[in-house]
Amino acid sequence: MLKQEIFDQIEQIVIQAGSLIEGVQGVNELTAKEGHSNFVTKYDSMVQKFLIEHFRLLLPDAGYLGEEDGYAETIAGTEMLFIIDPIDGTSNFIFGFQCSAISVALSFDQKIQYGIVYNPFRHELFTAVRGQGAFLNHKQIHVQDRSLSEGLTHFGGAPYYQALKKWTYSMQEAVSHHTIDLRELGAASIGICYVACNRCVAYASPLLCTWDYAAAGLILIESGGVLSDMDKSPLFLQNKTSVIGGAPTAYAELASILTSIPKPDFHISES
Repeated sequence: MLKQEIFDQIEQIVIQAGSLIEGVQGVNELTAKEGHSNFVTKYDSMVQKFLIEHFRLLLPDAGYLGEEDGYAETIAGTEMLFIIDPIDGTSNFIFGFQCSAISVALSFDQKIQYGIVYNPFRHELFTAVRGQGAFLNHKQIHVQDRSLSEGLTHFGGAPYYQALKKWTYSMQEAVSHHTIDLRELGAASIGICYVACNRCVAYASPLLCTWDYAAAGLILIESGGVLSDMDKSPLFLQNKTSVIGGAPTAYAELASILTSIPKPDFHISES
């Protein structure tokens, strides 16, 4: 395990990266990616490049799994791996919604040991080291064990994949009868962290990539919450998988509801 000073330096690098996008207003240069309305901006690449350049100085032996610029393929056999989403919530960022985050996880032998999710627009910094708890702006956070009926449920969609829309809407409709209300923030890492700090009681998404949930998932678990796929199977850095999480009681209720919804017959390319 790395020393705390390494994690502190990672935190400072992420905060510095946040300053690259914090004051941006209006994004016009867009590049389309695979899927419906899936875009990347020059700032996604800029932030990821900044992070990797600085992390290489800090931990030269680490590998990288990142959303942009050719880093999206899993690096087999890499003992130490940074998992990076430079701007989670790119559509939010493009339209000035100010609900986007830089998400960075650090894994050793395929197990996440450190996670950080930083929303520079709200100056909210979520962090966790495995076995040491979860924190929001350096104050420890703990999940309150509540039922779905006692809070809001964040239900992320899969906007890039049209074939999943009917399934997603069916699940949302079913869950809506058991929770106070649904929310969709457009940034998975933030949505999962909002469960960790009790702004939401549960989280669900039919399809996430590894960098969407890796850091936030550890933060939720370290806060006392539960995280898995929709079949309640553990997540081992799978790419393009369903994800559910929540306070223990709400998680169990959510999993029970979602397993009753028939899954569509679909195939998602790994490219």
